[in-house]
Amino acid sequence: MKKYTFLLIILCLIQLVNILDFVVLMPLGPRLQQELGLTARQFAQLVSAYTFSAGISGFLSAFFIDRFDRKSALLFLLTGFTVGTGWCGVAHGFDDLMLARIMAGMFGGVMSSVVTSMVADVFPPQERGKAIGLLGATFPVASVLGLPLALWLVGMQGWQAPFFWLVGLATIAFVLAALFLPSMGGHRVVGQRAERPLAMLQRTFTNTPMLLGLGLMFGQVLGHFTLVPLLSTFLIRNVGFLEPELAFVYIVGGLLQVGVNPLAGVLADKYGKASVYIVFCATSVLPIVLLSNLGHVPMWQALSVTGMFFILSGTRFIPGMALLNDQVDSAHRGSYMGLVSCVQHISSGMASYIAGWLVLQPAGPTSPLQGYENIGYFCLVFTFIAAYFASRLRKPGVKHVPVPVVYEDPV
Repeated sequence: MKKYTFLLIILCLIQLVNILDFVVLMPLGPRLQQELGLTARQFAQLVSAYTFSAGISGFLSAFFIDRFDRKSALLFLLTGFTVGTGWCGVAHGFDDLMLARIMAGMFGGVMSSVVTSMVADVFPPQERGKAIGLLGATFPVASVLGLPLALWLVGMQGWQAPFFWLVGLATIAFVLAALFLPSMGGHRVVGQRAERPLAMLQRTFTNTPMLLGLGLMFGQVLGHFTLVPLLSTFLIRNVGFLEPELAFVYIVGGLLQVGVNPLAGVLADKYGKASVYIVFCATSVLPIVLLSNLGHVPMWQALSVTGMFFILSGTRFIPGMALLNDQVDSAHRGSYMGLVSCVQHISSGMASYIAGWLVLQPAGPTSPLQGYENIGYFCLVFTFIAAYFASRLRKPGVKHVPVPVVYEDPV
């Protein structure tokens, strides 16, 4: 694993920028609703614009992404993503911001699947959980560092400022990737004709492990993400948080996940990815129920519940993603991960709409949300569904074949 440490660091930075762009909108909900006059339902639609766009582009990318060198594809996607993020910073009004989020999602969703494919191509199954766990640690790092910084920037310079800073970070990531990432075209078989689109779909949807993997991702996202889009609004209106205090939610949850995410990857390699995933599903029931029924409580109690939610419900994505990569060979991994990205983002968009539908529209802009507990019960159903699919995927769907990578250490 040490041989590819620098490669993994660069990919983690790219993933960090991608995640920051996606999640930075969440805590900005109250500010955007106030300054742009958005309703809670409109804000949920704004969040879902990114996810639906990423889902559609992920589906389309599945037809051709494996034809290209992974590095070339990554640099192209990172460029489009940076432009979309910059557009968010100069957007005026709901419609303009919606279009910007669509563009960012169009490139960002596929970029995430390419990054994951590169990690899975390089690291064998016995080390894949650890590598994906480190990649997954970018999410809590974004929570600990990025989101509090974003909230601070919003208070100092306005809600557009975080997007401008993200453009700068994305530019740095692009330069590092262009200079130091090796070409990764070893997944392509010389002389083999490109697979026809219908053949790719037929291969995927007639392959039981791959199909179960898509079902697992669908249940996993709906079982976790449905609680998230309106979480900031819920904590302010129902639990009694002040807007600046939202940063503590992401700091505490992020710090816990920084340690737990890599550990989850190590445990998945040691005890089996499916078994570890099911354990996380089972233990996430308590924080989901507590969080969705939370009332006015002291901050330390609320942070204890949100912290448990992040580490038990959120961390199951690590063994889950490693489990999905075990179901496909490197020659078709980009296409399959494109479909996984499609399912992930479409279901995330569905989760945002469902969250907005399950809660009752409050009487005023500061009135408590009604029906948030319904979201928790909805999440439990899909958590159990995801655990069932994981139980069917205890054995890898394919045998791992190492992908040749010519890598020269730049240091």
